[in-house]
Amino acid sequence: MREELPRFRSAHAAVDKPGLHLPYPSGWFCLARSRELAPGSVLTRRFVDEDVVLYRTRDGRPRAVHPYCPHLGAHLWAGGTAEGQNLVCPFQRFTF
Repeated sequence: MREELPRFRSAHAAVDKPGLHLPYPSGWFCLARSRELAPGSVLTRRFVDEDVVLYRTRDGRPRAVHPYCPHLGAHLWAGGTAEGQNLVCPFQRFTF
């Protein structure tokens, strides 16, 4: 028997259709304040029971990415750095 996911109300009427069940609420979520994410810094936050890595590019754009390097699975927050426009893996210095 398939387990029913909880139904959340969305700010978007198009998403609030009968039978459409999202595993998370639809909308905007604050993972960090702008002052916490200085250029070059790398943070990790929990969102929907998973880690998210946050960083700010050289030109000031905030980014949120999956926390694990697709190459060998290193956690990009634990020693990862933001260099220029990229997030650099701490394990083999691959950039993303």
